[in-house]
Amino acid sequence: MKALRWSVILGAFALTACSSAGGGSSSPPGDMLPSNSMPQANGAIRSTTPLTASSPQVTIKEFPVNDTLIGGITIGTAGSDEFVFANGQGGFERLAASGHVTRIPFPTGPVPAGFTGPFVPASEAIGVGPNNLIVAGAQFGQGSNSCCPSIIAVPVTGNTAMRVTPDSLINSDQFVEPIFAGFANAPNNTFWFAINAPQTTAFGCLTVVKGGDFQDEQQDCGASGSPSADNTIAAVVLGTDNMIWVGSNGDVNNGVNPSIFVVNPATGALVKSFPLPVMSQITAMVTNKADNAIWFTDAGQNEIGRISPTGQLKFFHIPTANAGLAGITTDPNFPTVFWFTENTANKVGRITTDGITFDQAVPTANAGLGQMATASAGAIFFTETHAIGKIAR
Repeated sequence: MKALRWSVILGAFALTACSSAGGGSSSPPGDMLPSNSMPQANGAIRSTTPLTASSPQVTIKEFPVNDTLIGGITIGTAGSDEFVFANGQGGFERLAASGHVTRIPFPTGPVPAGFTGPFVPASEAIGVGPNNLIVAGAQFGQGSNSCCPSIIAVPVTGNTAMRVTPDSLINSDQFVEPIFAGFANAPNNTFWFAINAPQTTAFGCLTVVKGGDFQDEQQDCGASGSPSADNTIAAVVLGTDNMIWVGSNGDVNNGVNPSIFVVNPATGALVKSFPLPVMSQITAMVTNKADNAIWFTDAGQNEIGRISPTGQLKFFHIPTANAGLAGITTDPNFPTVFWFTENTANKVGRITTDGITFDQAVPTANAGLGQMATASAGAIFFTETHAIGKIAR
């Protein structure tokens, strides 16, 4: 295992892209500005009022699970079969196409001396890791008796979860109650994620694992005085440019504003960085292949954001005030459409690249909506506290 410190900066029913009157758009997806938009001083474009559209209600189906979910969701593939995975307090929940849900408990050990198991989740982060494993962040114990931030993994069709990171992989001395953020596989056989230590000051480490055995890693935790210090990393995704895009909520109390960073996975070097409004709070990011942009939910501003490969920012208001934006995902059947969840408002919503929005309540009151994921055939899934939801089209 190699541990190195870097100096890198961290930090349904579809509506096509048309006006409410039904006129078509001839401009590329995401390039057309909504008619109620205006430029900001920092070069961003912000819609002044939400553009809403009347639409038939979508059908939402809920699949109860045997655990309390914490918000993360991803899609695993085995051959031609796809499965939905969510992480709960005690393990993974796997939803098959048949509607059957299987619970896969987290491992109970081995437990380091002086600590008590079993593993517990360390944030909602879940994703697809090396060797097509479903991965999630975890730790032993809770509070001051916690240790050993770890990656827990399970094969897509397996029924036994395992710890895949050794004790020495992650510098656990800096983390009590760690928060994992984002998992992204890069084409150069590297696997990226972030770990935050919110119990001190805002402190996030961008970490890369080389190869598929989790034994060789590099980690940047922001040396004192580095622009990477005092950052809380919210999301990590792979862009269509094969660069790692990192959403950071900064640390406003220490004068570090939110931003989006771009890192070259081959070298670990900073490529570019883009400041966000001081009140931004990213909760999720997704890559859209149709316009090569990164779209994100900004709960702090109650807006959906878009950043182009060159850093042009656009923000779109949503119709529900203080909605508690949580997750966002693409719609492969309609490349100008995105879906999002509103945790506080208890709604799922849809937005087009022209900023036209629609949302509706989910069947269960106070459902605890979390992140979203899309299957290859276009089915949209999201988490509730005690169920996996599906938007039927």
